Amino acid sequence: MAPTPRHQIAFPGFEVVTTRGGKPVAGTSEVKIHGEYIAVKAEVSQLEGFSGHADADGLMAWRRGLESAPKALRKLKHPSRSDKLRSFIDTL
Repeated sequence: MAPTPRHQIAFPGFEVVTTRGGKPVAGTSEVKIHGEYIAVKAEVSQLEGFSGHADADGLMAWRRGLESAPKALRKLKHPSRSDKLRSFIDTL
């Protein structure tokens, strides 16, 4: 998604500028994921006022209401703590 300009990546909640989520939000041109540098050409936005943890139900309601739902919607910051949310997203 990140290398493709026609995609959009939305980060719900606060992202620390030095993290993998915070760097694209701050406008960096590439980010290191799993040891590989990935170009960030997608449109990046931050959904302020949301928490990826506390607002999971609200975020899923928002996602269901989209006319054209995203093909991928993942939370990568804490994969081990987001398995339940990831599984739910995959069922939509």
